Amino acid sequence: MIQEVEAALNDVKKAISNNDDNLKDQVEKLKAASMKIGQYMHQNAQQQKASGAQEENKQNETEGDEQKEKK
Repeated sequence: MIQEVEAALNDVKKAISNNDDNLKDQVEKLKAASMKIGQYMHQNAQQQKASGAQEENKQNETEGDEQKEKK
């Protein structure tokens, strides 16, 4: 994924230095590649959030069981 962004960035740099007509296309490829990183980060954040919520629920259940045992 990172290599894809780096390659797209290099293509943009080449297009700029060569004053290429396909600069717009290269920029679009770079945008698409960088969006993949954003999507990956978003998915990981959601997974971590869900994992944290599950862990919190387990902890709350354990604490509730312990309180019931004390009574």
